[in-house]
Amino acid sequence: MPVPVLCVISDLHMSAGQLDDCDDTLQGLLVDFLGTLAAEPSEIELVINGDFLDFVQAPPWEGSQLEGITAVGEIDLAFTAPQSEAKFDAILAAHPPVFSALRKFLEAKPANRLVILPGNHDPDFFWPCIQKKLRHAICAGEAALEPRLEIYLERVYRPASFPGVWIEHGHQFDPINSFKLGETDVWSPANPPIMDDRFNTPRLLSCLGTRFLLRFLNSIDAEYPFVDNVKPFGRFLQIFFASGLRLPFRFASAFWRASAYFAKLRVTNKMDFLSAGEESPDPSAELIERLAAIHTSNKKDGSWKLQRKLREAGYAATPSLTFILEDPTRWAELLEFVTSRPDIVEGLESPDAAGFLSTGGEAGLLSLKAGFKIDESTMLIDAARGILEKNKDVKLVLMGHTHEPERRPEGLAYLNTGCWTRYYRFGDDDKTRPFSILKEGSEKEFPCTLLYAKVSADSPEKATLERYYPKDDG
Repeated sequence: MPVPVLCVISDLHMSAGQLDDCDDTLQGLLVDFLGTLAAEPSEIELVINGDFLDFVQAPPWEGSQLEGITAVGEIDLAFTAPQSEAKFDAILAAHPPVFSALRKFLEAKPANRLVILPGNHDPDFFWPCIQKKLRHAICAGEAALEPRLEIYLERVYRPASFPGVWIEHGHQFDPINSFKLGETDVWSPANPPIMDDRFNTPRLLSCLGTRFLLRFLNSIDAEYPFVDNVKPFGRFLQIFFASGLRLPFRFASAFWRASAYFAKLRVTNKMDFLSAGEESPDPSAELIERLAAIHTSNKKDGSWKLQRKLREAGYAATPSLTFILEDPTRWAELLEFVTSRPDIVEGLESPDAAGFLSTGGEAGLLSLKAGFKIDESTMLIDAARGILEKNKDVKLVLMGHTHEPERRPEGLAYLNTGCWTRYYRFGDDDKTRPFSILKEGSEKEFPCTLLYAKVSADSPEKATLERYYPKDDG
């Protein structure tokens, strides 16, 4: 009798439309993988450990209607249940072969099971209406399949048939993408990430990473499909905030708006991008430095052109703009005004310090600087070490989230399954790459390595991280 097997994958990021990371090739590989599991002689429990569906980037993916705020405490919120339903319907319409393949996997053997955990891109699974839609999409009303599909909403999954195994997505260890109020997790059926907005409409809680995508990155991703596929995310932020990208003006203005947003966060919030790692570059300071460079480079006949344009647009630069640029307590107000009217800097000289505002020419280079310390992979390794030290019955920790595979780093009983999407991994020696690698058609720069954790019920401590090879590749 074959020994039962646990297979774990994560971070499929299936979406729809322009921002969908699951292209036809990846969908075909996923369907092939599920077919291979269905044909195995062993009973299989398949766990999709978070970010199966990418609701954040599914249509509708932009617009103020996708965000809200609580009446008390001004806590940021995201989608309503009807908005999540519209997103789910779009994903289902874009990927019917995947849902069909999941159904065939469950039908293959009576003991096959499918367990789905939400991640920071699909907290929408906490909506009962989304749970119902997902069950129907996979089980198609077949009563025998219903008990074999579990939508597991607790933070940590401990599979009963595989003692000693600890499974969680990992985002709750990441201050950018965690769902918490203070130090309290808001990630369970008893305490779901759902709150009423100021109009008494229930909405999903919004983490900082979700707000960053909705407000700034999604609009760039529509033209540069791989802009959010640079890993680790800390490196991407380093590029976005500290490297002086020469972007078309409409994208440069997105940088300015994002920097203004984080300048405001620096004043109002203790935990944000700017405080997530030591010695992180301060986007507000970077932007003020560039504004100052533009200010001092555009003086003619005793007239400060930037200050004049600000006044004409309605900003009262009193005291002088020079004084304001030297006073950090005034930065948020100035940056919010400038970035809401990006035409203010249009036509002004752009010295090297402000070169990312260039409106013409090649899209420039992705230039890496030292010092950005946000590193999700290290965060999760440290978290796994803590789990193993505090829980002596745990023999193996499995996570995802970072998109970076880990095979027992530092000898820890920890595996990270990486992702089933394309991503570019910057090495320590990578200095520059053309921004054009983020455009459509750059698949060769963003390979996919399809990994899954394989755990045997009789020896879970010997689990391995396997690479899936399609049948025709041997």
